[in-house]
Amino acid sequence: MDEQAVNSYRHPMLISPELKQEIESCHTELRIHPERALIPVRRKAIYDLLNFGDPLHAKRTFKWLSIVTGRQTLPIWPQMWLDDYLPEHLINVAEGRMNNTVSIAMASIEADNAWKRIENLGVIDNDALIIERTFYVYVTAFEMLMEVLGRDPFKDVIIDEHDTDSDLDPWSSDTALWAAAAHAGRVGDPNSDLQKRQIFWEWWLMEAIPTAINISAGNV
Repeated sequence: MDEQAVNSYRHPMLISPELKQEIESCHTELRIHPERALIPVRRKAIYDLLNFGDPLHAKRTFKWLSIVTGRQTLPIWPQMWLDDYLPEHLINVAEGRMNNTVSIAMASIEADNAWKRIENLGVIDNDALIIERTFYVYVTAFEMLMEVLGRDPFKDVIIDEHDTDSDLDPWSSDTALWAAAAHAGRVGDPNSDLQKRQIFWEWWLMEAIPTAINISAGNV
């Protein structure tokens, strides 16, 4: 991604100078990170900067960012699972919750059922890579719905610039981490794809965040 793209946002007026600076700083660090990963403390900084002086707006934007991020995994859903609509269903439930067409109780039931499905995900002989990708897409959708229901992935988690995702409990992380894994594999996995990971995080920084801000503001 060239520098023109780095500075090209769909609606730049909606992005605060502080958030814009943080996004650009993250992009610079991403390109030189050996795993092309966006470390947890940087993601948390972005979430904190979604607050335009209005905590309710920040929470709403964070939730829409989770949904936008979750939807990005659907095109990579393994072909062998085309008759399984759970990830897309969970995303639709989350959008319904945001639009007040799905109740908290119903969304919670859907999340509980999804967790049971993830726990019971079977193993297909000689197809570990497909199962791994399937698992990551499932967990992305599950985590996305939990965040829409109010889960704060980094709440009470102390992190600094030296911490990687490997240092954290994987179940205390965010939708974006699981989506990155769905696209490229987990950081540290010898079969992961650094180029795909960088492409995902660049998309997340330059497109997903502005899109979520605009949806939250009612401009999309």
